[in-house]
Amino acid sequence: MKEWFTAREIAELKLPGLPTTGRNISEKAGREGWPSRERAASGGGREYPIAALPTAARDEYVRRQMGRAVAIRSPASVPAVAPEAPRQSVAELKDWQRRIMDARLVLVREVLRLARVGGKTRAVELLVAEGNAGTLAPELQDAVQAASAKKGERAALSARTLWRWIKDFEASEGKASALAPAPSPREQVVPPAWLSDFMDFYALPSKPSITIAARECAKARPDIALPAVRTIQWTIAKVPALARERGRMGPRALRQMKAFVRRDVSELWPTAVYVTDGHTHHAMTAHPLTGKPFRPEITSTIDVVTRRNVGWSVGLAENTFGTIDALRHAFATSGVPDIWYVDRGSGFNNAVFDDRMSGLLARFDVEKHTGLPYRSQARGVIERHHQTWIEAARLLPSYVGTDMDTEARKRVDKAVAADLEAYGSSRLLQSWPDFIAWMGGEVAAYNARPHSALPKVTDAQGRKRHMSPDECWASWVAQGWAPDIVDADDADFRPQEKRRVMRAEIQIFTNRYFAVELEEFHERDVLVAYDIHDASKVWVSTLNQQFICVATYYGNSVSYFPRTVVEQAHEKRVENRLKRVERKRLAVAEEAQPPTLTLAASGEEPAIAALPAASPILTVVAENAPADPARRPNFGDDVDMAKWLIAHADQITGHDARHLLDRMRSSTFRLRLQADDVDPAALTCLLKPLSSQEKAL
Repeated sequence: MKEWFTAREIAELKLPGLPTTGRNISEKAGREGWPSRERAASGGGREYPIAALPTAARDEYVRRQMGRAVAIRSPASVPAVAPEAPRQSVAELKDWQRRIMDARLVLVREVLRLARVGGKTRAVELLVAEGNAGTLAPELQDAVQAASAKKGERAALSARTLWRWIKDFEASEGKASALAPAPSPREQVVPPAWLSDFMDFYALPSKPSITIAARECAKARPDIALPAVRTIQWTIAKVPALARERGRMGPRALRQMKAFVRRDVSELWPTAVYVTDGHTHHAMTAHPLTGKPFRPEITSTIDVVTRRNVGWSVGLAENTFGTIDALRHAFATSGVPDIWYVDRGSGFNNAVFDDRMSGLLARFDVEKHTGLPYRSQARGVIERHHQTWIEAARLLPSYVGTDMDTEARKRVDKAVAADLEAYGSSRLLQSWPDFIAWMGGEVAAYNARPHSALPKVTDAQGRKRHMSPDECWASWVAQGWAPDIVDADDADFRPQEKRRVMRAEIQIFTNRYFAVELEEFHERDVLVAYDIHDASKVWVSTLNQQFICVATYYGNSVSYFPRTVVEQAHEKRVENRLKRVERKRLAVAEEAQPPTLTLAASGEEPAIAALPAASPILTVVAENAPADPARRPNFGDDVDMAKWLIAHADQITGHDARHLLDRMRSSTFRLRLQADDVDPAALTCLLKPLSSQEKAL
């Protein structure tokens, strides 16, 4: 608001008690000694403050200015303020409190604006008088009517009330929330005295009804004055959901009601993160071995960026082998991921995947992350994908979901049992080949279906819809991105185990395998790769992954024919069931155990010590004399001999040199030396001169 005017501008205002020409205004200002200052604008001259005018003229000017700036600061356009407040934060205010606060803020700011001309006191008096008379500008008059917190007809605005609002506003350093009215006493919710005692009987895991909880509370605590059941129901409905269900639901179940964090994948790329998990099929299928109905295990791998099912597998039960097959499918068809995200189940966390030397993830340089216990929500991508299989299984006649009609399910069970008894199979059950073909079709349909988590596109018909996983994947490829797909030779990766070679034989999973090339690795550890579906051979490598040979099935002490890992797993399940029955028979009282006999090699008398062992133990303690490091030892094999001679080159004889050079002609022996960190080339250079000297003699 302008505060300084020239004599001509004051005359043009035509204020009461002042001349109407600029010359007469200048003469009056000179006679009465009005304060003035040099005019900074072009033309020069002097200008006078509005505060120097007579009272009547000044009040008229303030009255004219009142409400002119209110239109741009109406209650609906009041700027946001800081949430801190002495009473309540702005976010905590209800709608009626916010409307009154905005109206009071308009009045206070108008007073502070006018106070620069006529002072706060005069501005308050004029605003109150004009407001109660109803002669203010429409926007300002509405603020006067809305500023009162009373219901019904609005009370008149008083100077005392307006002064109180101004002081509250200035004391809070300009926070609008200081002008908000306090909530009504009826709105200040105080829990009733009986609620705490009632919750002791209501907040139970068994989830009793309100009627039962009220009855038990009245019975156990007769001194508590409980209201009517309808009042209790109304009160419980007003309690916040978390407080109402705490005790009736465990911490894990309560997480589905709490706040959560959505993970953003906008900065990731396809194959950045794969998520794998198993899911038990919600329909019965014919068992491939017995033909009886069972529920197979589905293992799926999802790319979190495109939501595409990049790899899947099915098995008789959840195990490591199904996960390996699902990863093989993903690596060979969609690429190797940077991160593999799984839960803490034993099917994902074992040496087959995690071993730093022979593990599958180390072989392809994949980093594994596991979720926290009981936090399946963190892997919502794969958990939501399980619903795809459930919805697809609903269309099968052998659906066994919890929401299946009990009567209809019994009819299907009876029909399947009758078919199996009469024909050995049932048309209501999918055969194993049919189930695998059905799975492939469902995966293809899922990848081609629009997904709500993916961006929207406009299709050929002009309709706007979400992209499908296949379309999202193709869009990344079109932008120049390419997956790291495993080559055909490497795609057939197999789990590995470390085993010791004994007389060219390797034993793994009770099967024995033989290869002549393994003679050089007698009593040495090697890596054995196996196929979960083919037990006829294994692939043997050194500990540093150098391939040695393929060992074929040689002999088995358990079964005449080789058994695959899947077959052994089936037999193991049967054996475990028998063991559980046997455990009941062995639950008898412990008997006194015979003592342990300890024999000392020094010739002392046997020491008898009673131990609670299951059978007698004979322990022989021998005293070993320290070996002389300079003395030539008895070598276990030629590799040990070569390593010792390299360290003691002065003790190499011509016979040693000729023997080792003859052994070096074998490529397998050289591979064996490399596996034991012996350089064949350096050893040859060391032995050749000595061999030549021996021939010369």
